[in-house]
Amino acid sequence: MNIAFADEYFELDPSGAVFWALQETLIISDLHLGKITHFRKHGAALPTAAIDENFTKMDQVISCYKPQRVIFLGDLFHSNYNSEFDAFALWTEQQAVQLHLVYGNHDLIDPARYEELGVVCDHQLSFDGIRLQHYPESEPDTSELPVICGHVHPSYEVKGLTKQRIRLKCFHIQPNQLILPAFGIFTGSHPIQPKINDRVIVIAEDQLIAI
Repeated sequence: MNIAFADEYFELDPSGAVFWALQETLIISDLHLGKITHFRKHGAALPTAAIDENFTKMDQVISCYKPQRVIFLGDLFHSNYNSEFDAFALWTEQQAVQLHLVYGNHDLIDPARYEELGVVCDHQLSFDGIRLQHYPESEPDTSELPVICGHVHPSYEVKGLTKQRIRLKCFHIQPNQLILPAFGIFTGSHPIQPKINDRVIVIAEDQLIAI
């Protein structure tokens, strides 16, 4: 689904990623690699197959859009180092694209480890007057630059005619801010309360639906 935001055009993908064609850039937020292994170490009976799903999902969206650059908008890794970082290292060896990490609150691994893999790290990036960062602005209408961000794992509750309710991941588009859903397979979500000028686009399996 193509949208206009901050005088630019972006392709929203059902994976939760955003493709900025003019910049040949794929934007992904809140992957939380390592979270499954972290919880398994603490006794949670989680399937290890979900680890591979994260990498398969990245491969599919990169293959679809063929970007020159991939930007992770924070929380690439969930916590401290575990074996999933080794899997990420192997994955990076197979990539021809430039990889960038914008730090998030969960990114605790030494930046030197990422730099050894060729991943460029920073606290925020700016392209064509749009700022890419992990945290949303509390007052996006008054932000100096339009912002693309993540962090909150936005979701929206959709209500059916017979009182069914389902919470779906979503893109939350504010007048001066675009908040991405969490890309990772094993991530929670936070229900949002959009304001009158906001747009919400929910992810229903492989479809995007404007609310």
